[in-house]
Amino acid sequence: MEPRVRTLGILCIAVGFIGAISAYLVYDRLNGLSFGSDFVPLPSAFVAGWMVVVMLLSIPYLIAGIGLIRLQPWARTTATIVITCGMLSFPFGTALGVYGLWLLTSSEVDEVFSPRFRS
Repeated sequence: MEPRVRTLGILCIAVGFIGAISAYLVYDRLNGLSFGSDFVPLPSAFVAGWMVVVMLLSIPYLIAGIGLIRLQPWARTTATIVITCGMLSFPFGTALGVYGLWLLTSSEVDEVFSPRFRS
């Protein structure tokens, strides 16, 4: 089960990294708040605000992923919360959420995060 938990950590880091980079690129490409909504039906403040939210939500994915790779006990709870919130991002967030919740709530993972496993 340890390799599966580390793989989930790598996936969380990848989702966080891709989310942060894509939000930055969209924000940068739209020139922040100076972007006029000539060809996009959304106001520029809404788009810029959404990209800031996406970047801020990428940080917990990165933190949870690093914790899962290091098999920290707090990472199980953090990853469960982050993955549950990320399930709203269809289809990849939903797939990662289903797999992550299945893995993190299984009884075999209890051993991986127990203090005995670290010794």
